[in-house]
Parts: sequence; structure tokens; C-alpha cells
Amino acid sequence: MTITIIAVPEFSEKKAYSEILNNLSHSPVRYLVCSSGYNKKSSEWFPDLDWAPVDILISSGEHESFLREYLEVIATFNQWNGKDLKWWATHFSSKNRFNSPVLPFLQQWFYCLRAIESHPEKSTLVLLGVSWEVIQGLKAIQSNHQWNVRVISVAFGYFRYRLLNKIKLWLKFLAKIVRAIESIRDTRKTFSLSTLTRENLSPVYLIKSFTYQRNFKQNGKYSDPFFGKLSEYLQQSFAGSPSVITVALGFQDKKECYSLMNTLNDVVHPLEAYLHYSDVLCRAVQWIYKLVFFPFKMKGRIQFMGYDTTCLFKELIRCGGFRISFSQALHYDIAKRLGKKYLIQVCLMTYEGRPWERFFMAGLRKANLNTRIIGYQHTVVPISATDMFLYPKEKDVIPLPNKIILTGLIPKKILEQYSSYPKEQLYVGCALRFEYLQGLSFLKYPRISECNNFVLLVAFVGSSEEVPLLNYALEQASLNVNLILRMRTHPAFSLTRLLSLSSRGRTLPGNVENSESHDVLEDLKGCDAVLYSGTTVALEALMVGKPIIQFDCGDLLSNDPLFEFTNFKWQVNQRDSLRVTIQEIQDLSDIQYSERQQKGRTYVEQYLNPVTEENLAEFLPAASNQGNYYRSKLE
Repeated sequence: MTITIIAVPEFSEKKAYSEILNNLSHSPVRYLVCSSGYNKKSSEWFPDLDWAPVDILISSGEHESFLREYLEVIATFNQWNGKDLKWWATHFSSKNRFNSPVLPFLQQWFYCLRAIESHPEKSTLVLLGVSWEVIQGLKAIQSNHQWNVRVISVAFGYFRYRLLNKIKLWLKFLAKIVRAIESIRDTRKTFSLSTLTRENLSPVYLIKSFTYQRNFKQNGKYSDPFFGKLSEYLQQSFAGSPSVITVALGFQDKKECYSLMNTLNDVVHPLEAYLHYSDVLCRAVQWIYKLVFFPFKMKGRIQFMGYDTTCLFKELIRCGGFRISFSQALHYDIAKRLGKKYLIQVCLMTYEGRPWERFFMAGLRKANLNTRIIGYQHTVVPISATDMFLYPKEKDVIPLPNKIILTGLIPKKILEQYSSYPKEQLYVGCALRFEYLQGLSFLKYPRISECNNFVLLVAFVGSSEEVPLLNYALEQASLNVNLILRMRTHPAFSLTRLLSLSSRGRTLPGNVENSESHDVLEDLKGCDAVLYSGTTVALEALMVGKPIIQFDCGDLLSNDPLFEFTNFKWQVNQRDSLRVTIQEIQDLSDIQYSERQQKGRTYVEQYLNPVTEENLAEFLPAASNQGNYYRSKLE
């Protein structure tokens, strides 16, 4: 079997490959496009060639097996390197889908192998947009499977790719050091360090959170974006002892947030207020020494989906795959300083399996082994939230909280199914971020008999992963001119930015509008259904009785937080018509519609437990002692 891989770094070099493409056109050609860039411009490569795309259909069983094998691969590396605290600063170790250097290559590997396995012997298979890591992996096993892998590239393309990635690794690392220093400088300019309380031997309940400018209210009031009114509840419960202190990290509006902290009645401090310039410089020297002289190791062979991927991972490491999150590693110094400054009885922190969490926990335990750490799962848990899933191999090496509080019964069941957390470590609390959903009535649904004037709210998360959803929505808008689509984008990722990445241009059709509403409920009141891919707006829609339509973009790891729910939910993919789905919703009788509404709300209520006195009690120090105490081996 002959497999032709066209490795082209730039689309501008198309002319150099025109002769090759023409030579391939004499026989039936099937092609697979592996990268998003090629998906966007693939029509420019073969507009006049009679090539047939490889249509790969993925079963639910394959989604499941991909997830479990991916978790095992990362767990194997964690087992090899996890006794070194620095390892947990690598994006490699966290499994996070947005930052993982591994996941994109394993997805390419999966699709390439599926194309090869389904390849007819009498046709030519062409793979486009394949990374060099995957190419080297396929070449390494070609003799074992009687493949003839032919790679077409520019001169020195492979070596240039490896060199550029090494340079990018070091430039990004140095840039993070500079940003850390700038962050300390900006914090000291905007926040008065004199307001920090002195060393205190009285017990402290520490909340580690994040902040946005919108969370600062008038008259010195503050509402935590992740823990809501928990601080107020704790202060009332403690009657002064222990005291409650919040340390929060700002984002885009960091300077404004830190300045406003000076005016608050509550004790809220910038995270960087506990970081010194010397911490950054000392850690920078240590990291450079580590990466140059004692790099992380690959200590065995790796199998994935039935094939040997050892060479793929060796190439990934050579090309700078062990990317470091320097700023997250600095959380160790911050936590250790907090632990020495205050007698921290309990620390409550968001918990998603991110690198900073490992370092924050290790720093607290370095300062005081008696500090109880509570991790709070504050949001949804889709299949793609792989950093939340603990594999058996990791249990003895990965830093874990003493106790993990979940928003409801559904997330608990998901973690029990896909993870290996000790059962005595998982507790159901409440959904602090979604307290406003309690007590809401179903919104009125106008019974529209046709697609005309049907308003569809298209809800996005803050990521470029939503571009396929945008492309689909714009295509359906042009095909259904009487359908109104209202785009609700994430504050961190504007519609303009999404459109700049879209293959359908930057001009919106006349029946598409951009929502300017800050409140989700306002948009839900003005729509008849919600189209989404992986946002929490879907849960909010079900809570107020709106039907939801999930767009399946074909990812191996689904972003849908409602992947187990089907009663008041429809699913579409790139080939489906929205008109047909909308008609199915409109064909429901009033009784059917009402029954499905209630099933949707019941499911969300099990996902997002209400905020009650009983549920809030799980966050109290006495309740935190129930957790299985984890003594860190990374001192």
C-alpha cells in the first residue's frame, strides 16, 4: 500500500506541488485533511482534480476507547516523571485539551490510521496537513504493516520544523519570565501592599479564586465569580474565627481589579501580592538548568489504538513537546509564602486538574502539612475535560486535594465512571456559580407553526474550537433566510475574532445578529431554542425550559456537557439541516413539550445542586476533615 503524505508548511508554496498533484490525478485518489488550516483552504489545493474525500465515521465505542487510551498514555508519562515536582508544570502532564501538546497529534494519528485501514488497494491515499511528529511515527512502523509511506516536502522541511519549534519553546519560556516580572510590577503599582494583614497565628480559611472587573459592586461589595456568596456564609458561620481571606488572579482587566481591591470591605488580595521578584529569578535559573541538563524522560515504549507510537512521542519531545507553564509553577512560591504568613486551617480552591493546582497544593503542604485542601469542581464535566479524570497509575504520584466537592450528583457519577478518585474523597455540594437559576420559572414558548421568525440563540465558548459551529450556523442562515440566528459569544472571544478564523468570510447574513446582552437570561427570553457545541448556556436553557440543539463537530473528545442527556435535546452535524430539526421541535404536542421540559430541568437540578444551608455546610472546616488526608510525597 502506497501512502503519500504532502507536508506543506505554507499554502503559498502550492505552485511547487502542482506537478506532483497532477501526477497523482491519473489514478483514483482519496484524500484526508488532518489540520484545520487545510480544512479552511483545501479547495485551493485541488479544485480541478477528481479526488474523493475520506469520510470517517466514529462510533460511540471509539470515542470511549480513545478517551481511555489517551488517559493511559498521559498517566504513563506521569508515572515516569511525577516524583519530580517540576513535571507538573508541563502542559503534557495536565491533559488539558486547550494546552495539551499531545492531544492534537494523537487525533491526527487516529484519523490517519482510520484512513489507511479503510483504504482501497487500487486507489492512491493522500494525507494532507499531517504534522512531522505523526509522519515520523508512521514511517517508523511502515515495514511492520507493509506500507510504503512517501513524504513530499520542501527541502530541509523536517529539520526546519524541528528547529523552529525548539526556538519557539525557549522564546515562549523567556516571554513568560518577563510577563511574571511585569505582573509583579503592575500589582505593586495598583494594589497597596500595606493593606496585607501581618503574620497571624489565628486560624484562616483561605479561598483561592479568580476575578473580573464586573465582580466589584458599589459600596465596597464583592461577588466571587466562582464561589458566589460563600465568603459571606463562612464569615457568618465562623463569627470571626477563623477569618476568611481570598486571593484572586485577574485576567484581561487585572490592573482595574487590583486597584478596586483597595476599596473592598472584604479581605480580597491579588495573587501576585505574595510573589517576589526573587522568586521569579530564582525559579527561572532552576528551570533553565533543569531543561538543559536534566530533561524529563521517556522510559519505555508507548502503544496507542493498537499501534506503536514510540517514535511519534520521541519526535514530539525532540520538537519541544515538554512545554512549561512557568507562571503556574510560581504558584508553589505563592502558596508556601501564604502558608508561612497565615495559619491556614482550610484552603478552598477551584479544581480542574490544571498545573497551577499541583503547585499550589504542594506549596501549602510544604509550609504546613496540617492544612486541609478542598478542591471545588465549579463547572461542567464533559468528556473533553480530561484533566479532571484521574487514571489508576497516577494515584500515588499526583498531588490531590483532601476532598473534592462537586456541583451535583451527575458530575459525581461522571468522575466515578471515568476516574479513579477514592470514593471517600468525592462529595456533593452545590453549584455556587449558578445560584441565580434557583426558583426560575419556565419561560414562555410561542407555538410558531413554521420556521419563519423562529429565533435560534447560537451560544459559544471562548475558544477557536467554536469556528466549526460558526461556519455551520452561517451556512444554515444562508439556507434558511426566515430563520433568525442570534450569536452570543464569550467575553474572552468576540464574534469579530471568530469571524476572522471562519472560512465563510466576515460579513454576516441579514438574518444573523450579534447579541449585546450581558445577561444570559435576557438572551434566553428572546429565543425559541439554543444551538451550542459545548457551553454551560445549554444547562441554563434547560433550566428555563428552552429546547437545545447540540452541534457535533466530529471531535474525538466531545465538549458537550450534556453528553448523557437526550430527552429535550437534538443533535446535528455538518451535513444536517436545521430546518428539519426545528420542525421536529415544532411538531411536539403541548403535552410532549411540557414533559420534556420537566425532564430537562430535573436533569440540570441533579447536575447543579441548589445552594442551601445543608449543601453549603460541606465547605466548613469540620466537614473538610471528613476527606481522606493526602500527605504529599513531593516535599
